[in-house]
Amino acid sequence: MFVLTAKVTKSKILIVSLIAVFALLFMFFGLGAKKQAQNVNVSASTITERQSFLKQFGWQIDSKSETVRAFSVPAVFDNVLKEYNSLQKKQGFDLTKFKDKKAICYTYNISNYPNKPTGILATLLVSDGKIIGGDIHSSELSGFMHGFKK
Repeated sequence: MFVLTAKVTKSKILIVSLIAVFALLFMFFGLGAKKQAQNVNVSASTITERQSFLKQFGWQIDSKSETVRAFSVPAVFDNVLKEYNSLQKKQGFDLTKFKDKKAICYTYNISNYPNKPTGILATLLVSDGKIIGGDIHSSELSGFMHGFKK
């Protein structure tokens, strides 16, 4: 028979408690991040699905303004694309997973951007019928670009 004894002190209890708390936090936030990334994989095969995706962020689009362009995600990212991908990562997307793959870029006029009645566009990047990224941006030369959230 094997017997193990240990002296229990307040400091040992504190250390074990802290480890347990950190483990729970890691599990909660770690699994939450994975769950969020899975939720980003939104179907966008139809204009209705793309419109619904943008609507959840409060955007109204003119469906008649749709432009469609096929492209390939580059195998090598230059600095501009690296910066654009950092915007995508903040939204839960990551274009590096789609390097060298074909995709479609859908662009729409946004009709309800605050204080900008015209010239604001929504871009959705879609691969295999799923949204892989996108942005909201101004078509003006000195414009702006941000994620889907207002």
